[in-house]
Amino acid sequence: MEFRRVVKEICASKGLTQKELAEKLGITDIGLNKMLRGQYPQLQSLERVADALDVPISQLFDNQISNTQSGDYKLVPKVNLDVTGGFGTGENQEKEHTVELVPFVDARDGDFCVMVTGDSMYPICPSGSLVLIREVERWQEFFGFGNIFCIILSDGRRILKEVQRSHNKDNITCISYNSIPSEELPKNLILKVYKVIKILTDKGY
Repeated sequence: MEFRRVVKEICASKGLTQKELAEKLGITDIGLNKMLRGQYPQLQSLERVADALDVPISQLFDNQISNTQSGDYKLVPKVNLDVTGGFGTGENQEKEHTVELVPFVDARDGDFCVMVTGDSMYPICPSGSLVLIREVERWQEFFGFGNIFCIILSDGRRILKEVQRSHNKDNITCISYNSIPSEELPKNLILKVYKVIKILTDKGY
């Protein structure tokens, strides 16, 4: 797995064994193996390993990034909240926080990513995929119809839809895929709008 490989390469360059790294972290070899498991580790694990190796967090990804195809990669926070393809019901009071960092091509400062749940945007944004999103600060003036957006509603719901112009100037038309009918959404229910920049579906999500 990529993260494990990168850590091993950095350890080798510093003449550090896995057992010695585990000792610096204050955990067992088994505990270290669990920490290194998976391609995108928890943010807390990244910080601990980077500190133990005396390297910046970004260096834990440098080796794998240098072997990828062209494009500028940036580590993007993945937040704990998901975004659903359907409209759903009820209010979600869970506090937003970063759970890990994920490399995306062409990401900018301020971008972050969330996981998709539900199948209404399948196959473009299947359930379990990650979407890189960027805030549209002046969406009231220019929405960018025809693109996919993550829309935060005033009641706390987070929906993922293709947005088209509505015949009613006070609404937007939310398009679902997977043979689900479109729905009209009043603009006065919208709190924030984020444009989907990238969709990550091939990394196990």
